[in-house]
Amino acid sequence: MSNKSHINDDDEAVSITSDKPNQYEIRPMDETDLSIVVEIEKMVWGDAAWDLSDFDQYLNGSLSSCWILENTNSAQPIVGYGLQSLPDNKSLGVARGSQHWGGVTKFFEFLRRVALSLVKNLRRFVAFLQQKIEIFEDWRGVTPPTSPRSRHRCESHITNLTLHPSQWGRGLGGLLLRHMIKHARLTCAVRMSLGVNTSNERAYKLYFNHGFRISKLLPKYYSGGFDAYCMILQLKNEI
Repeated sequence: MSNKSHINDDDEAVSITSDKPNQYEIRPMDETDLSIVVEIEKMVWGDAAWDLSDFDQYLNGSLSSCWILENTNSAQPIVGYGLQSLPDNKSLGVARGSQHWGGVTKFFEFLRRVALSLVKNLRRFVAFLQQKIEIFEDWRGVTPPTSPRSRHRCESHITNLTLHPSQWGRGLGGLLLRHMIKHARLTCAVRMSLGVNTSNERAYKLYFNHGFRISKLLPKYYSGGFDAYCMILQLKNEI
């Protein structure tokens, strides 16, 4: 598993009805999910699994997006999770941005920090606020974000996409992946990236079928010396 990043679509959960009576929902992850997430993580990844502190750090990252896939009709609802992140490219934005926006950006950053400290338990509100701030920061430069000069600025990296083994082969990985792709577009990302074990044919097929292509080989990328493919999906910024 890679060194394995919350972007919200108006913070509304996405519901997908699959084979009845199961109904699946994708929502932002919160602290109460972590014990089950870590349990699934260890079940799937063994010695390479993230621990609780890894997930907690990611969950509280300002550029992270953490998702839960759950079966709302099950006594054990959490069946999978996904994490994605944006690069910390504030220095690039400042270099290309207009100085006129510097004070405005600092004001929005102040609001974000206050919101994080005062409403830490209101995860959905925080995720929504972060999305708006991050989109503003990406657009604050003089050059429009869709222009050729700025299209390389934003990449969404998938750091973890895991399903409970009992849910494999049901198409749920695709549901979660498409949700993450949509939210990458909402942040004006122009491409997505990920690392996948060269021996993990199931995961490779999932990513390939959604448009990801091998960019390069990453020798000994994982603990244990296993190789990985770096895969890239070019986005068209269409929601």
